Amino acid sequence: MIVKCLSVKTKEGLGNLLRYISREEKRRIEERKSEWNIPTKVKVTATDLKYLEQEKEDAKLLDELHKFKGTMQEFAASLSSQRDQQPKTNKKEVCGILRRNLRGQSIDENLAEYLFNERFRVNKRTNNTLAHHYILGFARKDQTRATDEKVLDLAREFMRINGNNIYYAAIHKSTESIHLHCVVSGVEYLTGKSNRISTKVFQERKLELQRIQEQKYPELSESVVGHKRWGERSQEKSKKYERERSEEKQVIQSILETAYSSARSLDEFFNAIQLEGHEVYFRNARPTGVKAFGERKYRFSRLGFESDRLNNLNDIKNDIEKELKEINEIRSGNNRSRINELDLEIEEDELERDYDGDNKQDEHEDEENDRDNEGDKPDNTAEDIEHEEHNDDDEDNENEY
Repeated sequence: MIVKCLSVKTKEGLGNLLRYISREEKRRIEERKSEWNIPTKVKVTATDLKYLEQEKEDAKLLDELHKFKGTMQEFAASLSSQRDQQPKTNKKEVCGILRRNLRGQSIDENLAEYLFNERFRVNKRTNNTLAHHYILGFARKDQTRATDEKVLDLAREFMRINGNNIYYAAIHKSTESIHLHCVVSGVEYLTGKSNRISTKVFQERKLELQRIQEQKYPELSESVVGHKRWGERSQEKSKKYERERSEEKQVIQSILETAYSSARSLDEFFNAIQLEGHEVYFRNARPTGVKAFGERKYRFSRLGFESDRLNNLNDIKNDIEKELKEINEIRSGNNRSRINELDLEIEEDELERDYDGDNKQDEHEDEENDRDNEGDKPDNTAEDIEHEEHNDDDEDNENEY
């Protein structure tokens, strides 16, 4: 079976929960009142119906005793054999309701008992859990096989596993699948010890309850679910989460890179992200990350977009606005100083171009003259070379002297 748990932290929430669960009890009481021909104006509780059922059984037993021919011992033996042959049914919970450590018959009385038991809590806080709301669900295909007796018997096993607490449980058939609501007190009965358990312990208790279900009621095979131990479940869940997170992160990164490459400001960057169906979230009025794929958040810093990189978009925007402003001022003639600066820059560029052109022309003429001189100069003969070497030797001797 499926087992879910929710926390109830307020008095109003606990009262509303008990009233919601008791609706099924009221409906069944009204059905039983019609069976007993009780007027609708007469208020009847589940305890009253129990007494009526018991009176009916006693009247039936007395009628059989009058018709029986034999001794009292023989009648008791025949009655015992008949009960052994008949299937066992629970006659106490005639309305699909189970109560443990509750004496009141009305919702207000039961609520007062829950609150009175809460006074014994040892460690008190402002947001203590007043009660735990458990839901035991069965499969739709087991709708006919999951009778009230079987469901209530599994509810008793559930109460035994969870210890000595206050319990209020009721079967609901308002949906297509039968299920049982059970309200467990936030602390143990009259001890003040908290009923808070870890996820690991909750998982172990679900496994134990399912083993009992498979042993006692194997016909409820459709309601057997794949409860796994805490270690296996946490590892598989962690791997699945990391895999999904990694794939989603790559998609977000590609979207951000595309938006960043075409954006000229932060506003354009954020608008491009929103066009892709995602939302930018802020903290302390600063852009922090992207909210995508539901409510999952991805920080800019972990996607490769540090604050410096985002600020570059603002710098680009400021530069563009500054240039546009200067162009508009130049066109309107308001910024005379900037116009003069531009004129001076243009004149300097022209002078530099003229100067570079003259230098290149002079260099070209010098190269041509050099080539002409080299062409007019005669080649040195062997005698000239020897004469030059002789002169060099004489100069070396004079220097030595």
